[in-house]
Order: sequence, then C-alpha cells, then structure tokens
Amino acid sequence: MLLRSTAMSLDELNCEPPLGSLLGRLPNERRLAVVRHCLFWSFCLLLPTLAGAQPDPPSAPQGAAGQELVEPAVTSSLSKPPAVGGPRVVEQVQPDIYYLPDEEGKLRPAYLDAITFEEFKRRISELAEPVAAPPAYTLDLFEATGRAGGEQVKLAVRVVVTNRQTVDGPWVRVPLRWGRAILQVADAVEYQGPGKFFLQFDPSDGYVCWLNGGVGKQHVVTLQTIVPLERVGQERRLAMDWPRATQSQLRVTVPHPEV
Repeated sequence: MLLRSTAMSLDELNCEPPLGSLLGRLPNERRLAVVRHCLFWSFCLLLPTLAGAQPDPPSAPQGAAGQELVEPAVTSSLSKPPAVGGPRVVEQVQPDIYYLPDEEGKLRPAYLDAITFEEFKRRISELAEPVAAPPAYTLDLFEATGRAGGEQVKLAVRVVVTNRQTVDGPWVRVPLRWGRAILQVADAVEYQGPGKFFLQFDPSDGYVCWLNGGVGKQHVVTLQTIVPLERVGQERRLAMDWPRATQSQLRVTVPHPEV
C-alpha cells in the first residue's frame, strides 16, 4: 500500500527531465558548447581545493619493535648558518695547513701550529727584505792641494774612484760635490783610466763624474779649480762641500806669516 502511494505521488509530480535527455535534444554543436561550459566552471570551483592540498610528510622509519629510528649526527668543521635572529657563531677550521713549494717545486703541507703568529710574520718579513747589493763604486781618495791668494784659492783636486760593477756596460754616477769651485780653463779636467769618462755639473750634487768600463779597476780624475773665499768680519774663510771618501786630504799654502 505504501509503495503504491509513493509511486502515484511521483507520477503526479511535474519533474523536469534529466540533463541527459535535454542534451540529447540539442544539436551536436550546442551540446559540445554546453559540456565545455560545465567543465570550465567545475575546474574553477575545484582550483582552490587543489591549491591548498599538500602531501603528507614522509613518516620516520620504524625499527623492528616499532621504535622510531634516529639518524646519527654528522659533525663538520664548517659552522652551520645561524638561525634567523640568533647569535652568529664563529668556529675555527682546524688544522691550519699551508702548502709551500720545496726545492723541486712540489707543494708540501706546512703546519703552523708549532710557531706563533709573531714568529710567522718575522720570517715572512725576512724573506721579503731585498738582498743588499754592493755599491756601484768606491771613492778611494779625494785630495785637494793649492795656494791662497787675495780673495780666492787655487786648488788641484785629485779623485781616485774604483768601479765596483760586476758587468762591463752600465755607466756609474759618482757625485763629487765641490759645487762652489770654478774650473780654471777649458782643459782643466784630466782623466786616467781604462774606461770612458765625462764630467757634469748638477745643481744639487755639484760636479758629477760619470765612468764607464774598467770594472774592478781604479779611475783617476784631476780638476784644476778656483774657489772664492768667504769674508766673516775681518777674516776670510774657505768653505767647501766635501764628498765622503775613504781618504780625504786638503793642503793650502797661505802667504801671510801671521796666519
């Protein structure tokens, strides 16, 4: 009895035909457009749900008795980056190793634990210091001999220089100073030696002797000069700028008996 009444009520209802019946009545082009429209709006409704879904994290491996396995910690000499806002931790990388070339040019490890930082700096400084080179020349003798007369002194200057260069070729510059002296005549300069020679006047170094050749041998230069005397009150004075030489000598003859 219940089944009959229910069936009657369904027949009496004015229900819309199902979607499949409606689509079946449409032409093929309209039917395809309706299906695309339904699929588009279905995808738009499901998109937020798909975007918020995340895969579950993998579960930790379980032991034989159901216990969680813990991986052993890996130690490293490099410091890990600190957490955001946390203190920075500085760790020293050990050991301190420097690779230095040996006599054959092969790199060998050098541990610096045995010496201090100050000792290391001192040894590096010693290696960086240039090796002292011998002088290019030696001024063996600077001798001046002459006679005073009136307001000037005539002096014959004899200079002995040894060329200390190791190779024969470059010119050697020898400052003689003696800047207040005046050469008497054009041929007032005489040279004796195994090489070449010329004389130059420099405002800061006075007379400069240039030598070339005769490595390891002596060169002799003679100058005939006139030096003006300076007046200091009632006195006259001989003032000259002498070069530094191994041996220096000055001999002046004064005609006045009271001097």
